[in-house]
Amino acid sequence: MKVLKQTVEDKIIKNVLNSKLPFHKLRNKKILVTGCNGFVSSSFIYYLHKVMKKKKYRIYFYGIRRNKRNNYLKKLEKNKIIKVFKVDLNKKINLKIKPDILLHAASITSPVEYSKKPTEVLLTNAIGTINLLNFSIKQKINKFLLLSSGEVYGDMSFSKKHIFDENSLGDLNPSKLSSNYGISKKFAENALISWSNKYNIFTNSVRLFHTYGPEMKLNDGRIHSDLVHNILRNKNLIIKGDGKTKRSFCYISDAITGMLTVILKGKKNEIYNVSNPSQMLSVKDLANTILKYSKIKKLKIKIMKNSKKRNNFFYKKPSIKKLKLLGWTPKITCKEGFAETIKYFKN
Repeated sequence: MKVLKQTVEDKIIKNVLNSKLPFHKLRNKKILVTGCNGFVSSSFIYYLHKVMKKKKYRIYFYGIRRNKRNNYLKKLEKNKIIKVFKVDLNKKINLKIKPDILLHAASITSPVEYSKKPTEVLLTNAIGTINLLNFSIKQKINKFLLLSSGEVYGDMSFSKKHIFDENSLGDLNPSKLSSNYGISKKFAENALISWSNKYNIFTNSVRLFHTYGPEMKLNDGRIHSDLVHNILRNKNLIIKGDGKTKRSFCYISDAITGMLTVILKGKKNEIYNVSNPSQMLSVKDLANTILKYSKIKKLKIKIMKNSKKRNNFFYKKPSIKKLKLLGWTPKITCKEGFAETIKYFKN
């Protein structure tokens, strides 16, 4: 079982290595990652460490967390790859470390939590970001990267454009509690630009779209995690709505190389979409893909057409033209990515 998991991890390491990024520029760098126990952030640390080790380059990681450790973070701490601090980002940050790069990934990302913990969502994305920016000024941090989200676009269904880019504006209704995540992420993006202009900090934001892979949190209200969760428990796949809504899915190795491309090549104050628009799938097609690669024939897909549907802005494709100009292209198809993800969780 461990061998199969290792095989999945080895493929991710290979994918990151094949990006041919200038990893030597990260040699001896100190990287501070907030929310280091999250899926994307812990994967970033875990696989970047593996890649740098293969390249025989040293790199130093520090982390900030509030919640429980996931498996990647447990391994990293056990092997003394990262030094982790428990810090409340909503208060003044008094860490004595001086990192070269700050990756701000701390945030509540589960749609289920948006309405359960609305104030926490807003505080971390707004006050937490401002406190980290002030910490960056004090510690003279060279680069600040914010993990933002495609949720900042809101509802794009009214737009006549088939593809939307980083300058597109959607409908984010402030009277809806579910908008608090997108609105607060947009605030955080603007805070980076504002602090950068006043204090000359080098900042970037990356907007992630439906990122998935090994160690992602399951059953958290996101359609891909809920479907994989059901598969692993031999339950039928439930689709709320008509199943026609399309979304752009991005495998974790592509997300990592996208983030690294921005860290190493990004232009000051720019925002970049990190997505795989070639992998636009309807929810129904996604369910069929996951079911196929689970190899469990007895399970079925059940569509609940009378259920309330979430907004359908993902009928539109996010543009990745800006990031492509920096040399990045996503490589992994949904068929390959979800097959690897299911293989990892099943073993």
